[in-house]
Amino acid sequence: MDGMVRVSTSWWASTIPRRRDEVRGAQGTTADTAAQAVEFVMQQRRHLAVRVAVRRWRPHREERRMGSIGITSCPLRDRVDPRALRFSAAATASVLVVVLLTVGPARPLALGLLASQVAVFGLTAFVSVHWSVWAQIFARYIWPRIGAATELQDAHPARFAQFLGFVLTASALLGFLFGVDGVGYGLTAVALVGAAINAATGVCPGCRIYLMTRRLQRVRA
Repeated sequence: MDGMVRVSTSWWASTIPRRRDEVRGAQGTTADTAAQAVEFVMQQRRHLAVRVAVRRWRPHREERRMGSIGITSCPLRDRVDPRALRFSAAATASVLVVVLLTVGPARPLALGLLASQVAVFGLTAFVSVHWSVWAQIFARYIWPRIGAATELQDAHPARFAQFLGFVLTASALLGFLFGVDGVGYGLTAVALVGAAINAATGVCPGCRIYLMTRRLQRVRA
């Protein structure tokens, strides 16, 4: 019996170093895995920091990309470059001047131009200020040469002003079509004056009306 106890004891003692090595190996493997996980996390953080730095270094990258493919003149749907608004106002004023000068001698041409301007007003008022023909021309040919705007404006007042222009020019077109030229001339002249003021001074009469209406709504609320 004593011999059997001694043999089992010696056998157990001989296995202790091997078990100690196995435990150390397992601990070493766990430590290596943890170190690899920490290194992976650090690499991901470094990659994220580089991406953020590049994005900050090129704050107008998205705006350049959008302008380069001609989708819009600014990257945000509810913000707009004020220079694009003034360019659009100048182009609109030019079209309306031609309409007033040619409605007598070249009536079909004048009514065609007026109808096209009605379509432009409707598109910018009901869809987006960035998708009109004037905004597209500005985004494709003018904006790349003058660079990004230092400040963007809220597009909602501009869209309201475009809606007013749509109402005025559509009514003027109906007046010309039904032979009430006085109404056509008068409403076209009103739209022309508003566009000319916006183009020359940057002050949008329709936008001012929108802001006044919003203030009155807040006071009543």
